[in-house]
Amino acid sequence: MNTVQWVTAIRVVVLFVSGMGFAQAIIPKWLLESLQDEALLTGLVTGVAAIAAAVYAVLSRRKTAMLQAVAELPDVKAVEVVSPQLAGKVPSDKVVAR
Repeated sequence: MNTVQWVTAIRVVVLFVSGMGFAQAIIPKWLLESLQDEALLTGLVTGVAAIAAAVYAVLSRRKTAMLQAVAELPDVKAVEVVSPQLAGKVPSDKVVAR
């Protein structure tokens, strides 16, 4: 598996575990007592996890991030792009401008 696949898998696991942990009441008692509302706490944690997943999804789909992910694959010898500026932004020797 490459880096993108690992991070995507971890993102799904974090969302699942956070939701299940709060649904099963596996949360610190002091945290529950301070908020006094289990539904609010569940919503907050699930919301934070979802926002983090969305931010990662946006950042990982930038052109430079996708080119870097392709360049990291062991079967790829070179990635040719039209724009020299774009090639310069990717920290890999495999990404070259035409």
